[in-house]
Amino acid sequence: MTDEFLEKRYEETFDLTYETILRRKKEEEGFTIDKLESLLETEYLVADSGWAGGKSDIKEAENNAVIAAFERALIEWREENQKK
Repeated sequence: MTDEFLEKRYEETFDLTYETILRRKKEEEGFTIDKLESLLETEYLVADSGWAGGKSDIKEAENNAVIAAFERALIEWREENQKK
């Protein structure tokens, strides 16, 4: 497996996850910043436990991308809340 493949998988996973978060934030009343924080905590646990498919390079890239997307969305959401 090449680094290029893993980088592409990371980018695709990040983009899809980030777009999904933004859509859920806009369309789902029950999707709150607290819910996103909870999901992020779960992803941290998955990453730390090796439960993400045995820590294959692909699963690790995907998990890292999901965490990064969640973190980015949380930072942006908090910044929006501070401006209000």
